[in-house]
Amino acid sequence: MRAVEEPIKGLKVYSIGHSFHVFMPNLLDQIAKSAGIADHKQVGLSSIGGSYVIQHWDVAEDKFKSKATLESGNLDILTIAPLFLPDAGIENFIKLASEKSPKIRVLVQEFWLPFDVNINFRKDKPGIPNRDTFDAKKLQEEHDKYFAAIDEKVNAMNKTYGGKPAIFIAPVGQAVLTLRNKIAEGTAPGLTKQTDLFTDPIGHAKPPLAVLVAYCYYSQILVQIPRWFACSSLA
Repeated sequence: MRAVEEPIKGLKVYSIGHSFHVFMPNLLDQIAKSAGIADHKQVGLSSIGGSYVIQHWDVAEDKFKSKATLESGNLDILTIAPLFLPDAGIENFIKLASEKSPKIRVLVQEFWLPFDVNINFRKDKPGIPNRDTFDAKKLQEEHDKYFAAIDEKVNAMNKTYGGKPAIFIAPVGQAVLTLRNKIAEGTAPGLTKQTDLFTDPIGHAKPPLAVLVAYCYYSQILVQIPRWFACSSLA
C-alpha cells in the first residue's frame, strides 16, 4: 500500500533586493496558492532599485523591518539579491540570522547578467547588447565567470557560519540561460526571439522570465528540489 504523500508545508519568507528580484515574492505567493499551499506567507519585502545589499542594511530606522524580522526568529526563508556579487551588507544580514534565526535557509540570487556582460554596471559602462544576434558561446563564457565568482563567495560564507544558517544559491541565472538557448533553438513554445524576455537593454524581466524566476524559488523553497536540478528542469 503506497504511503500518502504529506502536503507541502507553507513557509514564512522575507525578501531583500532590487528590480531583478522584487517581483518574485508576489508571483511565488500566487504559485503557492494555486498549488493549494494555503499557509505560505511572504512576511515582508525590502525593495530598493539598483541596490547593493548594504543599502538595505543601512536604510534609516529599519524602514522595511528587515532586522526586526530576523531578530524575531520567526522566519523560515530569507531571499537576498546582491547587485553583481555579495557585498558587506549580505554578511551583516547573515551574521544577524546566525545569531537570531539559525534554523532559516538563506537563498542568495545569482542573476542573469545585466547587458549580457560580466561587469558591475554600477562601476563600468557596458555597451548596448545586440540581442537579435545570439552568441551562445560568448554568453555562456560571460556567465560562467560570474557563476564561479558568486559560488566562491557563498561557499566562503557557509564555511564562516558553519551551516547555520544554511546558505544556498538560487540559480535563476542558469535557468534564464537555458531558456535563452531554447529560444535560439526554436524549442521554447510561444517565445521566438531573445527580446521576448526583456523589457530593456539592461535585462529587466518580461512576464515569461519573471514567472520562470518565481518557479525556481518555488522549487527551492517549497518543493525543495536540489539546486542544480531545480531551475534547469523548469526552463
